[in-house]
Amino acid sequence: MTEHHEQLGVIKDFYFVMQPVVKISGKQKDKIAFYEILLRSKKTRQFPGEIFFDLIKSQSGNQIVLSFFEKQLKEILQENPCTKLSINFEIIQFKSPQTHEFFERMHTWAPNIIVELTERSYATNGSNYLLDAVKKIKKMGYRIFVDDIGTGRNTLSHVQDNVNLVDGIKFAWPHFKEDSCQISISFLKEWDNLAQKNNLAFVFEGVENVDTQILLQKMGIIYQQGWFFGKPREDMIEAQKC
Repeated sequence: MTEHHEQLGVIKDFYFVMQPVVKISGKQKDKIAFYEILLRSKKTRQFPGEIFFDLIKSQSGNQIVLSFFEKQLKEILQENPCTKLSINFEIIQFKSPQTHEFFERMHTWAPNIIVELTERSYATNGSNYLLDAVKKIKKMGYRIFVDDIGTGRNTLSHVQDNVNLVDGIKFAWPHFKEDSCQISISFLKEWDNLAQKNNLAFVFEGVENVDTQILLQKMGIIYQQGWFFGKPREDMIEAQKC
């Protein structure tokens, strides 16, 4: 069996789940702003990390992953044409021409898709390929979010240096609690100030209880995501109506 056939076999184990990102509106009913698309394995019901990362290292593997993304995203959006979705991309994927071709083929759906740039760093030659790729897909109408800010390559200084290319930032802190130390809250406020000054959406991931939800709302952080609003699932809780 060739490597290509093995990769095709692996992709059959993949499926998507969706988790809502909610916009807190105060007195009115909270609305689902968009859904984050999350990759899962049918065998483990978890993110197939090692397998996924092995695939995207090669152009053939990345192409198979992108073909899967394209098919699944189109099916979801054709059934829910007014719903917005976000999906993670590793920066190494932008080294492959197939990735740009994927965005060109999905161009019709660009207003519905948010591209989340993950925090992982990769040893690659050249430093401009990602910026060039992001500029191209933004021109197509895609929105760009920086995932897991404050970790890996997605530092405060890195976001500040490229803030003109960014539409939103996501802060993941699963264990954030109301009694967190003042230093932690100040750190969170620093990111929130950056978002407000530059008109960026600021999403807090990891909301697990009403106390955290209320604390964040008081701080002015209205885009929230976590098990408190809904666990990742294969169907949409509330698709946006046209």
